[in-house]
Amino acid sequence: DGAWYAAGTGLVLLGLVSAVAVIGQSLNLPRLPHLDARLDILVGLVLLAAAVTLTVRARRPDPEAGTIRMPSLGADGLGAARSLGFGMVSMCTNATTLPVMLVAVKDVIATGAPRPEQVLAVAVLLALATLPATIPLMLSLLPGGAGERLLQPLGTAVERYAKVGVRWILALVGVYILVRGFLAHLALT
Repeated sequence: DGAWYAAGTGLVLLGLVSAVAVIGQSLNLPRLPHLDARLDILVGLVLLAAAVTLTVRARRPDPEAGTIRMPSLGADGLGAARSLGFGMVSMCTNATTLPVMLVAVKDVIATGAPRPEQVLAVAVLLALATLPATIPLMLSLLPGGAGERLLQPLGTAVERYAKVGVRWILALVGVYILVRGFLAHLALT
């Protein structure tokens, strides 16, 4: 099931990269720098708005806090098709990875015809973006329960710090992209 989940996340990222590449080449982004700067400003504002929204929501008391409802998976887990779908939906709703990938791929595509080092850079970005799905899978393959022993403290850290980390990542990347967009826009005027 873990392999199908990881495949689902990778397929969504591959689809995003492909779509941005095709659209970017058809728009001829290097010839439209105003569009490039405005897209950066828009993405930066969306990320900052998401960070603020999550911070405000985190301060409200949640009456169901600590209540985790997991579906009954049965003896066989989710199964291949449901795991693939779950991975795809998880990546489609990933508010931290998708905007960063969108901007990075847009920058690579905007430089013109893809060169080998650009293709390698996009491949590395794809690999890094799928690490949250593939690391637990790889650790679970370690013999003698070593993976389980490594995943336990990782899971505890994620439970404790993930929400704060996501807000900081959204805010920092949002500010970076927003400033970059404003600077590019000012350079064009």
